[in-house]
Amino acid sequence: MPPTVVIVGRTNVGKSTLFNRLIGRRLAIVDALPGVTRDRMYAEAHWPFGRFGVVDTGGLDQADPEMRRLVDEQRRTALDEADLVLFVVDVIDGLLPEDAEIADALRRLQKPLVVVANKSDNERLETNAADFYSLGLDAEVIPLSAKGKRNFKKLLEAVEGGVGGFSEEPAAGPFPIAIVGRPNSGKSSLVNALVGENRLITSEVPGTTRDAVGVPFKYGGRDYLLVDTAGLRKKKKVRGELLERLTVVRALEHIRRSRLVLMLVDAVQGLVTQDAKILGYALEEGRAAILVFNKGDLVQLDRAERRRLTEDAHELLGFAAHIPVAFTSATEGLGLNLLMDEIARVAEAFGRKMPTPELNRVVQKAQEDHPPPMHRGREVRLLYAVQTNAGPPGFTVFTNREAEIHFSWRRFLENRLREAGGWAGVPLFVEYKTEKRPRRRKGSSDAEGSVSGDASKKRGRR
Repeated sequence: MPPTVVIVGRTNVGKSTLFNRLIGRRLAIVDALPGVTRDRMYAEAHWPFGRFGVVDTGGLDQADPEMRRLVDEQRRTALDEADLVLFVVDVIDGLLPEDAEIADALRRLQKPLVVVANKSDNERLETNAADFYSLGLDAEVIPLSAKGKRNFKKLLEAVEGGVGGFSEEPAAGPFPIAIVGRPNSGKSSLVNALVGENRLITSEVPGTTRDAVGVPFKYGGRDYLLVDTAGLRKKKKVRGELLERLTVVRALEHIRRSRLVLMLVDAVQGLVTQDAKILGYALEEGRAAILVFNKGDLVQLDRAERRRLTEDAHELLGFAAHIPVAFTSATEGLGLNLLMDEIARVAEAFGRKMPTPELNRVVQKAQEDHPPPMHRGREVRLLYAVQTNAGPPGFTVFTNREAEIHFSWRRFLENRLREAGGWAGVPLFVEYKTEKRPRRRKGSSDAEGSVSGDASKKRGRR
């Protein structure tokens, strides 16, 4: 395991800006509104001196007492795992009582510590950094502008002194899963239930999660990254709320970065058009998907009710009726093993490749059972097919002439491929190209599975 650097401080001192700067990308939301970060957010940083984990934590002065208690709990857990602590303060605001409160807690923690006097954007402000030595901490105070990178090299040298040297190359990256859904559908509760700890803050108040939070998780010998995203509401409901609109944009961005999307639906409220649109967006982006009806403990989910919900969902989805459906109760821990088994199946299928002979047999059988529509009075024949990609699977089918294959027949072939390859919940991308000078190579029908021969003979007898 790489060492861990934990960032703490009161709200709006620039912790998330420093977090983004250390990991080299904009992962945490940065906003002038205090309290944007609530859960602890983890990412890895890679620098020449080594690799280390970085954890961003929520600020101390959350307005809501209950929310402050939950944020404090997350911060304490992060500090227990820390190898180095970066205590961020604000040279513009100066030393405040909240800073002294955090300093007392860090003094008792007795872990390596650096005080980061942020917002030192010029020499005049940099002189204010010395005021924080009065906190009496056994730590260097480094004036820094996280936004402008002023003195950032000096901070990296301090980090290197605390955690540098870990250079072991990571294994293949974890399989990223974006958990999406409307507010209060139980996304954070599901993550906590799967990892077996209160990793994310949960509340009955919609919108508790404001930014996407990644949680590493291992199941069945495979590494996953569960990304809990902010609740997705209709555009008209977030108009005028800049922060919430930003969280929606970031949630969609994490869908694009994932490989699998779990669409979480409140079993009491059921699937709605907005959920179907998000699933459609995920599939268009080439992401696998599983539909999860959560909060099953609140309704009588017997076999008949599950069948009804599944049928209603597939009818609403239409274009994506192949998406598997799971039923859970995150708070009661019901259905979690079945869900993880389904996730493991879809994750494996996402990167699966079908042998070329088998692929061509499937395409040939589809062509025999239901030939492609004629084009301007002339038959369209499929000559052969190859799989060009995996994760998600992509195929190229070569035809005897330039023709626009009707979308209904395209869907028919995709369904045949999905059934044969076990690709339920996985998007398939099939491209059609014209073989300008098709020629039958000796032994091609046996060795490579050409699909043109038997199908054309059968059609000729019709």
